[in-house]
Amino acid sequence: MCSVLSLGGAVQCDACPLGKFNTASALSVCSNCAAGRFANFTARTVCFNCDVGTFSLAGAFACSACVAGRFASSTSSSTCSACPAGSYSPLTLATACLACGIGTFSSAAAQSACSVCSFGTYQNNTASSSCLGCPAGFVFAFPFRLSFVMHLFLGLRIFLHSVALDSSTNDHLGLFSDLSICDSLMS
Repeated sequence: MCSVLSLGGAVQCDACPLGKFNTASALSVCSNCAAGRFANFTARTVCFNCDVGTFSLAGAFACSACVAGRFASSTSSSTCSACPAGSYSPLTLATACLACGIGTFSSAAAQSACSVCSFGTYQNNTASSSCLGCPAGFVFAFPFRLSFVMHLFLGLRIFLHSVALDSSTNDHLGLFSDLSICDSLMS
């Protein structure tokens, strides 16, 4: 950017600062980079696009990473979108959201993990925003009758679920693949 000095009419040019650019010589003003673009050095004649998984506001000198629960699927994003209910994004720089697995759900947008259906509820579908209650005459169960030992085993599986997340399926070590059914109360 150039300006005329008051003493003798001399011209002084300064470099456009970070986050700004100037496309022509002898201009007296620098322009902000548009949202979704950045200028990371001074004296830029162009701004660069933000990568997928990142965003920027107007006048940025760098792009920011999308936080967990949000994503940017295209370059030049001015914001990160929230993962919708029934999905999640466990990492920063996400370009898409993952669907909640069978037996899990997320009821709100922008979640970084899915929740396991509670006792007495189930979910047979992926990408769910809630769990379903077992119908009258049925209880949440394995494919066989629950005994005291099986209740203890189920408790262990729930504990392990809170410890060993496999984020690609949101199913901890395959422990919840059969936790989506209700069993008849018949003896």
